[in-house]
Formats: sequence, structure tokens, C-alpha cells
Amino acid sequence: MYYGTTGKHGIQSVKCCVVFDAGSGDIVHVHRVVDAEGAPVTPDHAVTKQALDLVENRGLDIAVLRTLSVPSEDLRPGYSYHVDVTANALVRGGRRT
Repeated sequence: MYYGTTGKHGIQSVKCCVVFDAGSGDIVHVHRVVDAEGAPVTPDHAVTKQALDLVENRGLDIAVLRTLSVPSEDLRPGYSYHVDVTANALVRGGRRT
């Protein structure tokens, strides 16, 4: 995914948290946080909390969900993904049409 800025500051970091069903590995939410240069870096635990708060606000039961932090570049547009719940790893599927 491409990230750009409108000002003179570049991007310092991009963090990604995947929220998934603990039983099936189906992804229910992908949360990305982009920090600009000069801004405080968002801690991993805050990214995870933001992701879970957003999912809970959508009415999903977070008791049956888990999170996985992944490099943002691992999620490429146009592909389907799920989490291997045994290995706790992101798995890329086929191209979406």
C-alpha cells in the first residue's frame, strides 16, 4: 500500500495490526497507523488497542478474536488473507477478482 504526505514531513513508521477470529483465522479488521516524521511513534500496544476498540465499536465480540502485528508491506492489495491460527502467521491466498 502506498503512503504519502501532503507536507514537508515524510513517513516515519507504518504499523499494522490484523484482528482475526481465533477459531477460523478469518480476518475481520486490518488496522494501520502511519506516523509522520517528527511525531511520536505509536507504541505497538496502542495500535493493538485501537484496532480492538474499533472492532468492538462495530459490535463484534472481541472475546473470540485475536490480534497479530504484521509488517504493513506483507498485506498487498488484490489478495485475500487469513491467519493460520496454529502457527499464528499471516497467510496470503489467491488474487481477488
